Amino acid sequence: MAYVLTLHLVILSILFHKLYNQPVQMNTPADLIDSFGNMHSISSVYFTNHRAITDKSHQRYIKQSKTYLCLLVLALSGDTEINPGPRTPRWPCGTCGKAVTWKQKALCCDSCDVWYHANCQGMSSNVYQCMDSSNISWACIKCGTPNFSSIFDLTIPETSNLFSPLSEHSVGSPGLPEATSSPIKQTYVKKAQKKETPLKILTINFQSIKNKKAELDEIISSVQPEIILGTETWLSSDILSSEFFPANDYTVYRKDRPPSNNNQSYGGVLIAISTQLLSNEIRELQTDSESIWAEINMTNARKLILGCYYRPPSDNGISLENLNISLNRINNNTKTTVMLGGDFNFGHIDWEVPCIIPGKPEIKLHTQLLDIINDHSLEQIVNKPTRSDRILDLLLTNTPSIVNKTETMPPIGNADHDIFYSECNVSLKRNKKQPIKVLQYIKADWSKIRTDLGTLLCKIKEQFEESTSNILSNTFTEALTQSIEANIPPKIVTNKKKLPWPADVIT
Repeated sequence: MAYVLTLHLVILSILFHKLYNQPVQMNTPADLIDSFGNMHSISSVYFTNHRAITDKSHQRYIKQSKTYLCLLVLALSGDTEINPGPRTPRWPCGTCGKAVTWKQKALCCDSCDVWYHANCQGMSSNVYQCMDSSNISWACIKCGTPNFSSIFDLTIPETSNLFSPLSEHSVGSPGLPEATSSPIKQTYVKKAQKKETPLKILTINFQSIKNKKAELDEIISSVQPEIILGTETWLSSDILSSEFFPANDYTVYRKDRPPSNNNQSYGGVLIAISTQLLSNEIRELQTDSESIWAEINMTNARKLILGCYYRPPSDNGISLENLNISLNRINNNTKTTVMLGGDFNFGHIDWEVPCIIPGKPEIKLHTQLLDIINDHSLEQIVNKPTRSDRILDLLLTNTPSIVNKTETMPPIGNADHDIFYSECNVSLKRNKKQPIKVLQYIKADWSKIRTDLGTLLCKIKEQFEESTSNILSNTFTEALTQSIEANIPPKIVTNKKKLPWPADVIT
């Protein structure tokens, strides 16, 4: 590109010089080409497709040609490639040419100031760490100069000076006093405040949780939510919550719909709360609607009230009336935070305003829902469609400022409702589990235990005819317990982290 631009400038300079020194009037391009002699094959390129020159009916003077050539020179001097290619890195690697950044391990040559990726030099992490504290050297492939670690650059041998007592400083100044009356400056180490982890909430429309145990385990393992608001569980009273949620990890509050005529269970709601949080069910808020309520203790004597609600599509307004009754029973003071989520089955509301979309069905029911939201100072958080192009799953709260992140996730299993994920900045009281004592059987003295059991067997045989079964049982239990405590050392352990969920490909 550089030599092409240079050739253009040389040609234009010659043309400009000829035109400037020969102020003659030209009538046709042929007159101009003849005046240039052998250069006509090159210079004619710059006059092709220009009607200002090819038009035989108009005469152009040399002044116009000078202006045209000057503009052409300026245009070519600022020529820009259509495809300039990637941006040249500021600190390229001397081997691969890619940029060297802080995220990568790299070395710099002290002689030519060329950077190299450690991987491009075939240098492992262990060798890279040793470069800073050993005499290992590496050679630059550009200049060939060996480079040593910084220890050789910073180490200066100390030599004694026999005439140091005669220095001006030692003679004129007695030096600093060994003790002063100034107070000793005390340094205070500021304790780092523990960062509160956000509260993770999932709003899920299961459409039968019965056949989605594996998918639910994977979601819990990857997201690790503290709260799950579930609708359309399709569970009945003979199915335990521990079949789907780990009993040690979640406390589940459920409300199942009674079975239908064909003994099939539909609907149903649940709230699953992590066992690390202090929670309990609020039975005073229960009504005939499909809703479940629970509360979590927050710091500063505050309460977080959670509700999960499902409105059947066939509802004619009675379910919303019962929901309004539950909300009226909540003590709406400044120390109560309400979060109500679930499947409301209202898809004709523009939540950015909010208002009802004109020309849609069930206008009365939509208006009833908006009135309930306004009466209780609630705000809708979900801002993305959860089923097709409509927002059916809602999350309402009276404190929207605590919600700092919202997102939709793929549905669970074959359900047609997306999962709604939200994070809240709230300070909750957490239930810390106490450490437990376990026995280290690998360090047990089994030979001594066998000896104790043999002695116990002889003792039981001696008392077998005279003692009752209860006495023999107590004798056996006490002797076995004493042997275990004496021969199996215990240890105190805390809660272990959850085992990771297995990946699709096990390596």
